[in-house]
Amino acid sequence: MTAIKLFNGEIVDNIEERIRNYYRNEKYKYYDKCHDESNVITRENVKAANKLDARVGEQVKINLIESQDIKIALTSIENRKLNKFTIEEWKDYKDRIKNVLRSMCSIKGVRIAVATKILHLKRPKLIPILDTKVLDYLSGKRTQNIKKEKLIMIGIQAIDKIREDIIRNEKNLNELRDSLADLPYSFTNVRLYDILIWEIAK
Repeated sequence: MTAIKLFNGEIVDNIEERIRNYYRNEKYKYYDKCHDESNVITRENVKAANKLDARVGEQVKINLIESQDIKIALTSIENRKLNKFTIEEWKDYKDRIKNVLRSMCSIKGVRIAVATKILHLKRPKLIPILDTKVLDYLSGKRTQNIKKEKLIMIGIQAIDKIREDIIRNEKNLNELRDSLADLPYSFTNVRLYDILIWEIAK
């Protein structure tokens, strides 16, 4: 249990050491203690996302909290493990996730990175954090200036890759979680995965 193999053939080794190295940063510790599976975006959710450099300003925060579209979209997705869907179930759930991302990204100042930093807190087993560096790695593209609708599609494709990688590496990821049991909270497999990609992405 020292490595995982990614969709592109790259081997990520020393995975426990990488996660522990990430955990040593105090602001990341704060974020990962803030799971909240309600259907309402809260000030605490945004505060936690800002610890991961989401940089959500006050007006954007108010718009996220007050959005009825986001509340409705969130009710359509449960905190199910990303790798535990049948093929048919996953086709349906991808559309639901896409709708949630659209509802988030319809707000000016919110793109995929911000949306998923908040959504991971709401659905920690299902939604990975697609930070720009992570999304660039998974898509093989520079995504910073891509328009939102196309970016959402790239994000869904990235989640597809993550799902497949977690399925292939589930045993090692589960063992990794067990080896990290001494930490004061547990990471889900999607969070372990996005941290490992963030650690290796250039």
